[in-house]
Amino acid sequence: MPTREGVFIQGYNAQALIDGDGVGLIAGAHVVNATNDRQQLVAGVASIPATLPRPAAVLADKGYDNAAQIEAVEKGGQTLVYCQPQSKNKRPAKRTYRLSSQRQALLKQREKMRARLAQAEGARLYARRQGISEAPFHVIKNILGFRRFSLR
Repeated sequence: MPTREGVFIQGYNAQALIDGDGVGLIAGAHVVNATNDRQQLVAGVASIPATLPRPAAVLADKGYDNAAQIEAVEKGGQTLVYCQPQSKNKRPAKRTYRLSSQRQALLKQREKMRARLAQAEGARLYARRQGISEAPFHVIKNILGFRRFSLR
């Protein structure tokens, strides 16, 4: 993986899905060598074992904002994704006639996500995301002391 300094290191990006209904247990996990999370939403939901029910909602941070990935997760109709759009511009684009169909789909997805998060249920669910998702990592890093892994 490339670092901020431009050098490459042997590193991995670990992804974990946390159960929000229970006590915050890790329900699914996978490891990739991608530098960001934009392509990891579908793989993350797929990492949930078949013995667990499909989630009704997926609460993701801005790093997972990818229209194609969100659409693929919601395709079955059972799961809704709540993800803050990465765009700083909260106003819709005035001129969309010159945009590519992919860019138009992205803008449409972001507007849909903003509307979903503006509803009472979406705001209530998304407000719980940080407390639910950060607790297991606090235990792993600070209480158990696993900050880095080495294969020496």
